[in-house]
Amino acid sequence: RPHCVQSSTSPSASPHGDTGPIAHACADLGMYVEVSYRDVLLATSSTLMQQICAGPRGAVKHPFVARGAGVVIPGQLLDSLAMDMLSGAPEFDVKLHGPSPRKFVWPCGPRMVGDADALRAECGM
Repeated sequence: RPHCVQSSTSPSASPHGDTGPIAHACADLGMYVEVSYRDVLLATSSTLMQQICAGPRGAVKHPFVARGAGVVIPGQLLDSLAMDMLSGAPEFDVKLHGPSPRKFVWPCGPRMVGDADALRAECGM
């Protein structure tokens, strides 16, 4: 559940950032989050219905909730997920997708359920 749009003076820090001392970052309409487990898509969020911007060196919290329905997980992968859950360490891959026509994918890396620090971590290119 990535939830921050964070600005920076680095153009690679945001999908829509400017450089310089008045840098800002925006999450555009149509962006969404995708969650998978070992390359099997489990859930996606709805797309952003409004542009969300952060000021210079600022951050804006905005929740992305990903949901999946009718997901079919192959048997061996289901066993692996069950074992990971029993050990308390399932890692799910999270990606932030940009809208058309500038489609981009920001890998957010693996996220563990309940890991508050991972939820605050930025997605990077």
